[in-house]
Amino acid sequence: MNGGHRMCELGSFVPYLLSKGEQPGKVLKKVGFPTHLLLDPDAWVPRELFLTLVNALSSTTGDPHCGIHVGEMESFVQFDAFGTAILNAPTLRTAINVACRRITLIQTGTEIRLSEYRRTARLSYSLLGRTGENPAQYFQGVLVFFQNILALTGQPAVVDVAFDHVPCRKSDELERVFGPRLVFRAGENAVVFDRGLLDLPLQFSKTAIQILPDRPVEEEVVRAVLSNMSDQLVYETPSLETTAGVLGLHPRTLERRLTGWGIPFESLLDDFRRNRSLQLIHEGTHTLTDIAFLVGYSDAAHFTRAFRRWTGRPPRDYVRGLRLSREFSTPRPPQRHSSHVVIAADG
Repeated sequence: MNGGHRMCELGSFVPYLLSKGEQPGKVLKKVGFPTHLLLDPDAWVPRELFLTLVNALSSTTGDPHCGIHVGEMESFVQFDAFGTAILNAPTLRTAINVACRRITLIQTGTEIRLSEYRRTARLSYSLLGRTGENPAQYFQGVLVFFQNILALTGQPAVVDVAFDHVPCRKSDELERVFGPRLVFRAGENAVVFDRGLLDLPLQFSKTAIQILPDRPVEEEVVRAVLSNMSDQLVYETPSLETTAGVLGLHPRTLERRLTGWGIPFESLLDDFRRNRSLQLIHEGTHTLTDIAFLVGYSDAAHFTRAFRRWTGRPPRDYVRGLRLSREFSTPRPPQRHSSHVVIAADG
């Protein structure tokens, strides 16, 4: 079963990298991840690519527990309507149900389960099917999220914490966050807590006051530059100078912000044109001439040269190959692998 994730799960990706003195653009380029996808919270990406990006955080920063540290940077208010619903839930049980519903909207190929026993409850999470990427960092981030929900009761909550992965050589950070009762190779990732907490009211319900941290300046600038490119390409090819003027910045200021992100202006423009061209081709509603126009090329020759550089093929060959692939693919009924939410109770 192939899973997928929405990019809203990585809302703290950029602030985390910048806090470590790393350039997000370079990390994205390293794993072949388009910048515009990271900035689109509704974008879907395959599980493997999602986990590759998560693991790139660890390899780039040398942080063996980046999943924990990214999770600690997140605020419920950061999740907009979803976070507000959790904070305003009347009880912990309701808050957990909200979280379960949310997961079915932003993930596929996963299972979240709340199991109730005589004295304890267990909130667990697992991936359905196999994955080539090591998901340990992501699992740690998920369990931080679970623990943050439990903490809304204002009571000491977690009894045991189980991990699907093998023990880490250094578990000091795990013990700092989750406590000393850690179980590894558990077959799932779970927090075990006092069942009596489920029907307690949340201490921070209704009156919670949390300030959503501003996006890093570098991220806001990249968003603004991409938006301007989308608006201006049909009229003119944006330059560093013209874009800076539209944004009300000095060109050197814009250049410095993009350097902080880790991608120069010309590379960002080239990436935008490439991704927009492929998107329009796959939509199949525009001619190649119109696509060249929409991404800012004044003649077909320049577009063809750029497309060959992007894909290794001229655009006509790419379209022909895409059509053949669609014609000869085996027809199958549409299927959607959803996340599974299970509420179980044992006497």
